[in-house]
Amino acid sequence: MQTGRWVYGIRWLILCLLGISGSVASEEFRIAVRAHNGRAAAMTQWQATADYLNKKIPQHHFKIVPFENNSGLNQAASNGEALFCITNPDSSLELKMRYGQHPLATLLNARQGKGYAQFGTVIFTRSDRRDINELADLKGTIFLGVDELGFGGWRIAWGELLKHNVEPYRDFKELRFAGGNHNSVVYSVLKGEVDAGSVRTDTLEEMAAAGQIKLSDIKVLGAKKIAGFPFLLSSDLYPEWYFSAAKSVSDTVKADVTHALLDMPQSDPAAVAGRYWGWMSPLDAAPVEHLLKDLQTGPFRVTRSELLGEFVHQYLYRLLAILLAVVGLGGAFFYVTKLNRKITQAQMQLKAEITGRERAEQALTLLAQQSLEFTKEELFFKICLTELAQLFSVKYAFIGLFSDGEKNKVKTYALWVGDEFVENFEYSLEGTPCADVLNRKLELIETGAIKKYPNDLALKEMGIDSYFGVPLISPEGTMIGLVSVFDTKPMYPAKDLRAVLKIFANRIAMEIQRKHEEEALHGMAEQLSYQASHDVLTNLINRREFEVRAKAAWGSAKNQYRHHALCYLDLDNFKVVNDTYGHSVGDDLLKQISSTLGTIVRGSDTLARLGGDEFGVLLLDCPLDRARDIADKLLEAVKNFRFIHNGHALQVGVSIGVAAIGPESRDVHALFQAADSSCYLAKKLGRNRLHIHGEANGIVSRLS
Repeated sequence: MQTGRWVYGIRWLILCLLGISGSVASEEFRIAVRAHNGRAAAMTQWQATADYLNKKIPQHHFKIVPFENNSGLNQAASNGEALFCITNPDSSLELKMRYGQHPLATLLNARQGKGYAQFGTVIFTRSDRRDINELADLKGTIFLGVDELGFGGWRIAWGELLKHNVEPYRDFKELRFAGGNHNSVVYSVLKGEVDAGSVRTDTLEEMAAAGQIKLSDIKVLGAKKIAGFPFLLSSDLYPEWYFSAAKSVSDTVKADVTHALLDMPQSDPAAVAGRYWGWMSPLDAAPVEHLLKDLQTGPFRVTRSELLGEFVHQYLYRLLAILLAVVGLGGAFFYVTKLNRKITQAQMQLKAEITGRERAEQALTLLAQQSLEFTKEELFFKICLTELAQLFSVKYAFIGLFSDGEKNKVKTYALWVGDEFVENFEYSLEGTPCADVLNRKLELIETGAIKKYPNDLALKEMGIDSYFGVPLISPEGTMIGLVSVFDTKPMYPAKDLRAVLKIFANRIAMEIQRKHEEEALHGMAEQLSYQASHDVLTNLINRREFEVRAKAAWGSAKNQYRHHALCYLDLDNFKVVNDTYGHSVGDDLLKQISSTLGTIVRGSDTLARLGGDEFGVLLLDCPLDRARDIADKLLEAVKNFRFIHNGHALQVGVSIGVAAIGPESRDVHALFQAADSSCYLAKKLGRNRLHIHGEANGIVSRLS
């Protein structure tokens, strides 16, 4: 970033010398916006604000440029691509400290018919959690935040937890993040998927007003009350989003923009589209600065890319000093031919080194940005290979992973050939340059690769002359493969460039390890989800999942006027089998009869074991007449079912209660009661029969 400012400063100086800097500045002002919910949503929300400024300040043109991550927004601010920014308070503070951005106004967020210039965080759990009553009780729990880089959804909560002697990254059993979605945090807590979570203030009230949740199901931890702030709260209040300007913007333009923002009426289309009331004079950002300083994050965290930027910044000035010294010597000894030749050669070598270092800097900067953004797609590996191919000026580059336990074979994970990626293939390491990488060293063949490895047919076929490879070592220290670049011409990488390949290899190994862990966790999550919704004995849907599906069917009946049916089945004489032959025989009978029932129901229906010898069937889009036919078939199937044990044929019956699900149905609880009571009457009237429950005309019995 330091280099970006230096380059931009030189560009500004050149424009001033040409006398055209004023005209460029007046053509267009780009407004960088932090796009938490994607570029399209950001344009919908903020384009009207740019239109408002264009109308109020017609001598200039303002344009919205959304950025989905902080690194892109910071880069735009550092190199002068965007002279104005609209972003959250911690990001705005970072822009101010790093690049001299100056806040012009603070947003008035529109909530509950008023405008609020401050917000905080709410830390909460379910109201029925008797074991969690205060923030200190969160030690050892599973906690869900909105986003690890989020301010209102995590960093404020992080600070409050530290005040109560809870270190999240040490004391939580597990710390998760919801990818920037506040509503997902609320739903996960209420479903019991996590123990507690944190969201930005006003999230819970907004969801409750939309009918998505009930506030009575929420317990706020570390609750606070602040006069004039009506929302549930667990923290101090912090300023809302800032509208800030680069220090290079003239005072006149800053004043025009500030006056336009502060004069914006509440009813203006810009405020309506942006869901705010307007703007006010910028609030003091000291609380934000104190919080981030305590957390050692944001502008107070020194990242690898920043260290690299500082190094490059210092090194460039040293190079300039050396270059000036060389130029001075050249002028002093202009007439000395021999020395002049040496100086010319030194300048050429220095230029080559500078070019190489610049290319290395660009590659490492890109790698650092990818690391900070936690890239999770195969595109990451392709970006790494294309950067390495350009950095070393080679035609071929690949990532290879061991494909056998003995580490004798490698399968390419990504393969760059010339100007495109080709299909991966597997090959044996014996007799190839890749084999020498197995001793965990850099394998560099500047020229003569074919002569050194005459048995490598691939080298001969491709005409490879130079090769450079390093091992891939996982964070646990296990070698998992290698990264290589090679070409048909000699390759003489500078010492500084050689270290770059190893840095890339370390980052690639970390990403591969992360992908493996993510895949394993995904598999575990799918298994746990299945176990939570299915009966262990019969593999049918269990009662909990059946009730969820029944509730969804009831909702579609109420809202879409669809008609379904609910069947409640209770086996007759099953207890006799259990008591006479034992529970293992009873379990075998239940599994077989479950399979028999499964052949009767339709593919769109749900068959579930509700407990013991009780089953449920949910018939979707099924009128009562059709439901009666299916229930008759279920009854007949159980009648004809015979269970053979030690040569004896055992028989059970079934009593079935059927209830219609229609627009007139009161609720799911009433539906289950209707089906259960009808099943009970079927048993009472002689068993082995079904009863249809009519909500309008009482109960109608039918012997079968």
